[in-house]
Amino acid sequence: MIPSEASYALHESRMRRLDQEELSAKKFGSKQLYMHLSALSPTTRKSHAERHGKLFTAKQVREFWSDPSNIEGCKCGVVVVLVDDLGKPIVPQLLDRARETYKKMAARGYEWSQ
Repeated sequence: MIPSEASYALHESRMRRLDQEELSAKKFGSKQLYMHLSALSPTTRKSHAERHGKLFTAKQVREFWSDPSNIEGCKCGVVVVLVDDLGKPIVPQLLDRARETYKKMAARGYEWSQ
């Protein structure tokens, strides 16, 4: 599957942002991971919804979006989560909120929640 022009443009924007965030982390010596945020809409794919609220390295984010089928029509994003030396979120409530959102949206019975 070849991503549409719009999907590819969004993908390129995501990758540029990821590159910038990695450079900033290196510059300031911060440790960070990336929390996947799915749109959790009726058209969300199960594989995208399953990543919602989970933490990934930049490499893992790139690997996920290296598959063209994950780019097409994808409304997901990632946000930086600062972590301690053990890789645990400094503000764990961020993950808690994402999990709460997932539960609320899954209760709507969308196909991805089955």
